[in-house]
Amino acid sequence: MSYELEDFYKHIAPDVRGCPIPTVEDAVRDTIRDFCQRSTYWRMWLEDTIFISEDDETVDLDIPANTRLVNILAVQKVEDDGTYGDYMGNDEFLYSGFESTPQILFNSPAEEDFEARVRVSLKPDIDTDTVEDWVYEDFRDVIVSGALYRLLNMSSKPWYRQAEAYQHKGRFDSAVSKTLSMVAVESVNTLAPKTTGFI
Repeated sequence: MSYELEDFYKHIAPDVRGCPIPTVEDAVRDTIRDFCQRSTYWRMWLEDTIFISEDDETVDLDIPANTRLVNILAVQKVEDDGTYGDYMGNDEFLYSGFESTPQILFNSPAEEDFEARVRVSLKPDIDTDTVEDWVYEDFRDVIVSGALYRLLNMSSKPWYRQAEAYQHKGRFDSAVSKTLSMVAVESVNTLAPKTTGFI
C-alpha cells in the first residue's frame, strides 16, 4: 500500500490556514526526501544482482522506479552455489553518476569475473506524489513537523511564525538523529555508508 502526499494535508492545514494545497504538498515531499537522505532509513538489497567482468571500472545499478540513490551500503559477492560471500571493502569501490543513473565506480579494475548483490539506501524521486506505506504509518508525525518547519518559516506568508517553525525543526532533527543511530547498528551493514551529497 502507498499513500498520497495529500494524506498529510489534514495534519498540517490547521497550523497554516490559507496555505495552498500544492505548497503543503511540496513541503511534505521535500521533508520526506530530506528525511530519507539524512537518516538513510529506506534500505534494501537491489532485486537484481550485478555482474562484474574482469577489467570493469564501472557497473550501472538498476534502482527501483521513482527513487533516487542516497548511499551504497554494501556490495557482497555471490558464490557459484548461490550463497553470499565476502563483502567488498570500502577501499575497493566508490560510486558516482547522476542520482537517477547510479553506478559503482571501482578504485581499480576487477581482477576476475564475479556476481554481487548491492544494498542501498534510497529516497523518493523529486516529483513523486506517492510515498511508501512506512513513511506515513511509522513517521507521519516526524514528516508533519518537518513540513511545518518549512511552511511556518516562510517569512513573506501570512502563516509565518518563526518560533513555532524552529520548535518543529527541533523535533524533526531529533527524529532524524535517532533514526540514523538506529540504522547505523544494522547488522547487515558492515560497511560505512558513502554519501552522495545530493539533495
